[in-house]
Amino acid sequence: MADVSPSGAAAAEAEGATPEVANLEPEAPAAATSDTQQVDTVAGAQADAKPEQPEEDDTEEEEGDGDSEDDAVVNELTQQVALLGSSDESDDEELDERHATGGEEAASCFELLDDEAVIRIFSYLSLEDLVTASEVSCKWNLLAKYDSLWQRMYESANWQHPFPSPPSGLSWYELFVQRVKNEIECVMAEAMEDEEMEEAEDAETAEQFNKNFLDVFSQAAYQGRDYRSEVDVLLDKGGFAMEELLNLDDFVNDLRAGKDRLLVYLVSPEAIKGLLNIALVEPSDCAEDDRRRLQQLPHIAFQTLASDPLVEQFIQNHDLLDTLFSYLDAKDGALSRSKSGYFAKITEVLFEKYPTELVAFFRTRDEITTYFVGNADDNFLMELLFKLVDCGITHQWLHDADLIPQLVALLDVDSPQDVQENATQVLVNVFTLCQPWTQSVLVIDIFNNEAVAENLMRYIKSEPVTGFKIKQGLSVLIAVLNLITEDLIEVPLIITHIMENLDFFAGILRDPLLLGDMQSIATTVQFLDPPFGSVRLGILELFVALLYTGYPVVVAEMEQHNVFTILLDLFFAYKWNNIVHHQITQIFSGLLCGNDDDMMRTVLEKCGLVGRIVTAFFAEEQDKVGYMGHLRELANELLKVTKYSAPVALLLEGDDQWMEFALGRLPEINEVEDTPLGGVVARSLTDEEDYYDMDGYDEYEEYEEGDAYGAYEEGASDEDEYEEYEVVDDYSSEAAYDDQYAEEEEEEEEEEEEEEEEEWTPGAAFFLHAATLLPSGPVP
Repeated sequence: MADVSPSGAAAAEAEGATPEVANLEPEAPAAATSDTQQVDTVAGAQADAKPEQPEEDDTEEEEGDGDSEDDAVVNELTQQVALLGSSDESDDEELDERHATGGEEAASCFELLDDEAVIRIFSYLSLEDLVTASEVSCKWNLLAKYDSLWQRMYESANWQHPFPSPPSGLSWYELFVQRVKNEIECVMAEAMEDEEMEEAEDAETAEQFNKNFLDVFSQAAYQGRDYRSEVDVLLDKGGFAMEELLNLDDFVNDLRAGKDRLLVYLVSPEAIKGLLNIALVEPSDCAEDDRRRLQQLPHIAFQTLASDPLVEQFIQNHDLLDTLFSYLDAKDGALSRSKSGYFAKITEVLFEKYPTELVAFFRTRDEITTYFVGNADDNFLMELLFKLVDCGITHQWLHDADLIPQLVALLDVDSPQDVQENATQVLVNVFTLCQPWTQSVLVIDIFNNEAVAENLMRYIKSEPVTGFKIKQGLSVLIAVLNLITEDLIEVPLIITHIMENLDFFAGILRDPLLLGDMQSIATTVQFLDPPFGSVRLGILELFVALLYTGYPVVVAEMEQHNVFTILLDLFFAYKWNNIVHHQITQIFSGLLCGNDDDMMRTVLEKCGLVGRIVTAFFAEEQDKVGYMGHLRELANELLKVTKYSAPVALLLEGDDQWMEFALGRLPEINEVEDTPLGGVVARSLTDEEDYYDMDGYDEYEEYEEGDAYGAYEEGASDEDEYEEYEVVDDYSSEAAYDDQYAEEEEEEEEEEEEEEEEEWTPGAAFFLHAATLLPSGPVP
């Protein structure tokens, strides 16, 4: 509410004394004008709420400009306001009862109006009704003080006594209050001098003035009721704890309403630190069943901290950010796992709204990444770390802060197994999230970081060699290899370290007992001694990832260590292990897709792949096995290689058994395997034509001839009422389907709109129309 200088004060003083002071009500303003159509709409909305009025003479209704109808609208508004606060001298219980019933219903109607419309309505109220309307709510208490209302009151009042010059800067409301106080003091002084009023009458007169004019608005002293919110009362009191403020019922409502006084208090550093303490620290003196302190208050504190005004304070004041991230210090145990979710959410809000500013703060605090690494077992904090990684602007900071080396350092034989597992999972997730940024400084450093590569291989090979450590290390190595793209020309350092340790991995493939005794397993088709195991399966996955990096040096190193021969032996040894068959098939497919023809021929000759394929197919009838489909795939790939690789073609053409198989048995097998079940190729339902041939679409008939909307001949028999005719482009069955679907959607929307309209009460509709009848210009 803006402060307006009382321009009418001097004129009022110049007129001199006037009749009684009690007659301070302003003159009734002219009725609002509107067209007949709007008045009829409002009158119709009142039909259900008001009793039927007796009919009047038609001639009288036709005369005039419709002022009587507009007066009725204004009177109805005044009556609705009266529901919210009666001016009668009733006791507190009756007043509260009205507020709890009709008053609340009327208030909900007035909530549909904006502040300007409410102020206009207030301008039609008498002084007494304006005072009582201000008792309805804090919002109306403020609107009832609007200067234009009190300027009219001040200038139209019949002041009886002169008034000294008021202080400058007073609003019209404050000037009115001061003038009334002056009138009361003058009347009381005259009464005491003339001895015409007894003490009891004197007190009654003073009480009447106070009830009507004075501190009903700001101090709310009338009948002892305090219309300030609980938050305002507590803020006036001062010296309270943050928990006491959050416990107030009005706190959330005042925060949502954006009350200036509350926000001014909450944005202070002391208040924010108090909220952080409630949200992130378990209370030490709290009973286990105190749900309010353990759950509700921390949630309210978190919601408050995540609001825009407080989030901005974190960015402007780095001391608050230091306080926030100090809760991550695992050494102090300040952040419990039950509260880490609130911490992660607050930081996410900060990062979403101020990413650049937050990263700039991180770059000045080296301990932030240490805090994250120290809480690698916390799911909420790791999800927060993943969000930071999944944004390119953080990679330089994460690289400079040595995030990856710190996480790899957790892979230590002396660390508990759960710590090693958590570190592995975090590393794998970080590398997966880095795939869109394969050229970022963070990723490039992973490929060529000597400390990272050495620590990983040292961890995998550390004594005693265990399957657990090998699996953890393999997961990390495979995730790193999956980041390598064709843009990386030089062989990364991480691949060099893997190739230097191929003997270690090949030795475990040959002899899994190096990891310790393994219990044999008897299956329905084969006795496994030893079983293949997850460790050796992980090594196969490593070789697949290694070979598909595309570096020829990798194939040469694998051939030198007899890896391909070992793989074929395992392929045929585990006859029914399709997972093993699939991984080994992928490795040989990668080999055959290479660009080193001489190396391909060398590998094929050394491992004997061609001869073992032919032998397996000729022995198929005697020995049923589960790898024949994978061998057929490799045989067909060998045929494709002969089209562009002369060395491989010469090798295969010189093998008579292979030529017999390739020209005779293999085509027969391919014909059988490629024939669809039932002999019919299934059509894809994604095809547009197939989509409209589905069951349930027959109701939209296709016609042979006629106009675009379908021909219907009158007088046709029931059997051929609808003639079939050819579908035309401008109205096909597809268009008919779309039109009907659109019509159904429109009907559903209309039904929803009707349901919403039914929920509105006549009072709400009345007030929406009544607002349009009020003057659009200045308040009278």
